Amino acid sequence: FASIWKGSSTTPPSGYSIYYFDSTQNSNISLPTGEEGQICFVINRSSNPIKIVSDPLPAEVAHGDFTLFMYFNNYWYQISI
Repeated sequence: FASIWKGSSTTPPSGYSIYYFDSTQNSNISLPTGEEGQICFVINRSSNPIKIVSDPLPAEVAHGDFTLFMYFNNYWYQISI
């Protein structure tokens, strides 16, 4: 069962498995700290690309994209499937 957060905050709350950005103006998003091995999906329905800020590199999520991320070694990593 997925928990869904929907909004436009650049610092969304923790505890969700799906983050749905619908009108985010600032393109830099900081996902909350996760637990080792945790996965989440990011959906971007804003009119512009957004960037998930995480080291080693930020991950860009284009408008309309549905992207998988995994928390590992204190960072969110974009996973290609």
